[in-house]
Amino acid sequence: KATVSVLNWRAIMATKYQIQKVRSRPVLTLLSRVRKSMSDPVVLDLGCGAGHAIPHLRQHWPNSKLMCVDKSKEMLHQAMSNCIDSRVTFQCGMLEDYEPRNDDEQPDVVVASSVLHLVENHELVVPKLLNMVTPGGVLAMQIPILNSTLVDALQQASSAVGVPPGGKVLTQHAPSFYYELLAEQASVDIWTGSDFHFCDEEQVLDMVKSLGAGGTLWSHFVEATGSSAQLTDAFKAAFFGMSKSVGDTGKYMVELPRLYVVATKEGHAPTLGARDL
Repeated sequence: KATVSVLNWRAIMATKYQIQKVRSRPVLTLLSRVRKSMSDPVVLDLGCGAGHAIPHLRQHWPNSKLMCVDKSKEMLHQAMSNCIDSRVTFQCGMLEDYEPRNDDEQPDVVVASSVLHLVENHELVVPKLLNMVTPGGVLAMQIPILNSTLVDALQQASSAVGVPPGGKVLTQHAPSFYYELLAEQASVDIWTGSDFHFCDEEQVLDMVKSLGAGGTLWSHFVEATGSSAQLTDAFKAAFFGMSKSVGDTGKYMVELPRLYVVATKEGHAPTLGARDL
């Protein structure tokens, strides 16, 4: 049996500097197409993890009230330990079950970054998230695309050692799926993009153990078997067998493709003091 849970494993890996740096990029890309003009918005960060998005969300909306929700107490503990901002609150809970507890918690912005691939039934969950947002508010989502070399190599490695890849289905849909779900109630901006990272062997392993879909598959394997040594060897054989280092640098190019969705709900955006009227 494993001595560390999936959520504990991901919390441990999330502290590594390289991983923190990598996680910031898609958040900044997502926010680049979300307007800053809302006054004193309530911002909900669903699946906040170790809080990598918190400083970027607070910088984007300095006067916001930020509510952070995650199902992992370990992740929330890390996020809380790194945050001394009194306008940031934390709550343990599942993304798909979240409901505002009162009118003051109804969000003007919902952010779901690198979490929806872990949640099933997007046809129900995504409209629910948009319905939660105030008129004129925003639902901003960033979802890892699962056809990366990193994930392909991990799936090959999992098959090679005889263990199914992951303990649950990882969810992915085409951009048109999200447009159809959201377009009736919102203006929808959808795009894809990739981050390219140049990593040595150790950094490649750090990424696959913690990031996005690769991290999920890896952590479920560890939970099921209690060890990562066999999977590590199989993954290294698969990934470095299909990848070449860049020249004489000793670095490998790792692509992390992502789908971005920003839906602005119909209606008037919240204004300064509107909640106090």
